[in-house]
Amino acid sequence: MERTNILIVDDDPVSLTVLEKMLEREDLNVVKAASGQEALDLAENIDFALGLIDVQMPGMTGFEAAGKIRETIKNMELPVIFVSAVSKEKEFVLQGYESGAVDYLIKPFDQFQLTSKVNIFCQLHEQKKLLEGKNSELAQVNKQLQNEISERKTIEKKLKDSETKYRKLFEKSNDALLITDKTRVLDCNAAMVELFRYKSKAFLLKTHFFEFFPANQPDGESSEDKISGMMEMAIREGSQKFECMSIRTDDKEFPTEVLMTAIPMGKKAVLHTVMRDITKQKESEQILITQAIRDSLTGLFNRRYLEESLEREISKAQRHGNALSIIMLDADHFKQFNDTYGHLAGDIILRNLGKRLVKYSRKEDIACRYGGEEFVLVLPGTTLDVAYQRAEDLRAIIENDKKMEYKQQVLPIVTISLGIAFYPNNGKTVNELMNAADKALYRAKEQGRNQVVIADPEDD
Repeated sequence: MERTNILIVDDDPVSLTVLEKMLEREDLNVVKAASGQEALDLAENIDFALGLIDVQMPGMTGFEAAGKIRETIKNMELPVIFVSAVSKEKEFVLQGYESGAVDYLIKPFDQFQLTSKVNIFCQLHEQKKLLEGKNSELAQVNKQLQNEISERKTIEKKLKDSETKYRKLFEKSNDALLITDKTRVLDCNAAMVELFRYKSKAFLLKTHFFEFFPANQPDGESSEDKISGMMEMAIREGSQKFECMSIRTDDKEFPTEVLMTAIPMGKKAVLHTVMRDITKQKESEQILITQAIRDSLTGLFNRRYLEESLEREISKAQRHGNALSIIMLDADHFKQFNDTYGHLAGDIILRNLGKRLVKYSRKEDIACRYGGEEFVLVLPGTTLDVAYQRAEDLRAIIENDKKMEYKQQVLPIVTISLGIAFYPNNGKTVNELMNAADKALYRAKEQGRNQVVIADPEDD
């Protein structure tokens, strides 16, 4: 507990001791001075709640000492009680009050009276300190408010100056631009209004920012969660670039590239957001992807994709103990057909064969053109018996397919031969399975074509 300081001044050591004993208690710190000068020195460095000063002292009287102590700003309101054993004259007491005294006690004084007066001034001193503390807190809060007001004015001025400089660029940009906080659209340009098909800028500015996106993204993630996360990263790192699906007022979804840049605004930040429609870019990318993994003639997956996907399906079958079969098939007498009817007619046959493979395949099957007139069908989760039945059904479909015309002539039906290999009986790698299926296909052709042959265990 902090103790309250009391100053007692008397040139008589006995009187000082007596007064000290009368004031002795835990919450008081009694500081003694034997002269007026010593009292002045102590008052410069210690915060006193009250001064008890003897009037008659050599060199400097109590009145003089009290007057000098109260001349300083620090002690100008210090309460002083004069004590005297000599004069009780009214004029003498009056001089004490004129010197700034709050009371005047005649020795010997009653201890109860003394401690009561001291208690009053100690309480006043504590209340004064509390009030000063509150005033200091209020001054600090006021200073903080003034700083915030000043800071806000500075920011507003900077924003106004910046707006003048970039407003024309903002409005005339071909990119859709908007200024947002975490939810609201604060500003946008004409390109933004056009991109999302709003009637006017006024309508768009009434919109919640998350309304520019569908409920969920293609990966199933909530758009609000995704966009909120990107906003937080942009604010934390300065900027964030990402792709997502957006939605127009006509409910048409389209892919966009979004670039968010944080603009500090005092303790907060707003986001300068650029949104670009990347539909054409995505279409071009999809074309490139398709060209990389698809056969240009039949639209089926190509040999490169076959090898990658078969490797993946073998790994799945090995991990989960699933069945896996592959069918390799070949158009019978295709070279002879090309020589007779030409390569363009041959292309018609191959495209038709590709369509039949797709039509009679399951979603999880992988239909590929292996090369020339050879095709491969990967059948995940398919046993050998089921694979044989599917191969036989496909053979029959092709054999009984309707005839096609080319240059006003009817083309003959081209049958197919098929070889089946099964994991792991005929191999545990891509090369082993493909070799086994190829050998089975070769036997089908040797045995008369237009038939299905299952690979022998030794074919691996």
